Amino acid sequence: MKSLEYLATRNAGRFDIVEKDGPRTVFRLALDNGASGIVEDWELFEGVNLTFNDIPHGSLTWKSSEPRSLHIEWCQQGRGEIASANGKSYFIHERECAVHDQRIIKRQMRYPMPRYVGLTLSIEYETGSSTLRAHDATGGVDFNALRERYAGGDGCRIFLPDDTLASLLASFYRIDDRARIERMRLKALELVALLDATERPVWKTFPYCTHDHALALERALDLLGSNLDEDLALEDAARCANMGLSTFKQRFLHAYGLSPMAYRRQCRVEEGARLLAGSRESVASVAARVGYRNPSKFAAAFVERFGATPSAWRARG
Repeated sequence: MKSLEYLATRNAGRFDIVEKDGPRTVFRLALDNGASGIVEDWELFEGVNLTFNDIPHGSLTWKSSEPRSLHIEWCQQGRGEIASANGKSYFIHERECAVHDQRIIKRQMRYPMPRYVGLTLSIEYETGSSTLRAHDATGGVDFNALRERYAGGDGCRIFLPDDTLASLLASFYRIDDRARIERMRLKALELVALLDATERPVWKTFPYCTHDHALALERALDLLGSNLDEDLALEDAARCANMGLSTFKQRFLHAYGLSPMAYRRQCRVEEGARLLAGSRESVASVAARVGYRNPSKFAAAFVERFGATPSAWRARG
């Protein structure tokens, strides 16, 4: 039984199979806030799986007891937080990679941004590494050395891929239906070979914080993402996290990769995009509903986020 299928048997109602077709299995994730996410899992080889994750804002709590595996996660969009049983929360930002093994027992995954999109390559120690040794591209890879280098002493390390590696990771999302699984297999082998050949990854320093700090920041995050049509002082968000202003700004930036008010602006623009797509309201009306009294400022922020004006974005459908 594949790792995710095992999780589904342990977490009925929260982690359910909704579609299965040969090597492809689609899971629906029921988040703690009632929202739903989708995970599309492909069994590339015996013991080697690739998953595409598309998850909205929220958190997912589950009972985890997975096989001994190395997980290579890449965040294409949004932010992810791994709340583990060791008392630490690890943050993965947009365009970063997190590599962890079975020492990181996931108790909860948190997604603080409006949407998280990313992929995970999972390699089981015994069957997966044996499979990789059978291929010319990865036959010379010392899997144990690879795991020790990338997972580190604590079982999780986060790094920023170089241009070549980032291009390869992004290319998984450009695979169309022509020989799809065959091309995913080739790219997965290339990914493992390239990671093995990368001698000095750009490691992220201190990629985690304690659970207490993570929960405090999450309270502030919820406040910053609510009542978007109203004014909110940064001091109020800091008080919500029970932190001094300077400490709050520093820890928020460290955890989420952007300032508190930049996050609030992002929430406003994301909500504006949702309203534009689901209604015939004028741009000015939508701008006002998400806290922009000046439609021109809303349009400028919208272009920065989506690369198009609100009207042009709506016209694209």
